[in-house]
Amino acid sequence: MPATFNTINKWAQGIGDTLAANILCEALGRGTPPIVAVPCLKMDLVRHPAFKKNLALLREYGIHVLHEPKKPPSPLMVPWEKIFETLCTLTPDTAG
Repeated sequence: MPATFNTINKWAQGIGDTLAANILCEALGRGTPPIVAVPCLKMDLVRHPAFKKNLALLREYGIHVLHEPKKPPSPLMVPWEKIFETLCTLTPDTAG
């Protein structure tokens, strides 16, 4: 995190040509829950048709995508508090 335009597109298409992309592809293939993706990119790339298509694919695959480019405070990435909150709700309580 944060996930770049390149990483999101490669991951959704199963292109593991870098260590990071390969680890994500393996985790998706293994069914390792939960996986949370937090894209961080410029609005020009957010509007790219391939990015929108690949975000939809990742969501279809069960990936929790946190991406709200039109909400403040930043068009680039959701706030850290929301990321932490999502991770807490998706992670089972291991304390006991």
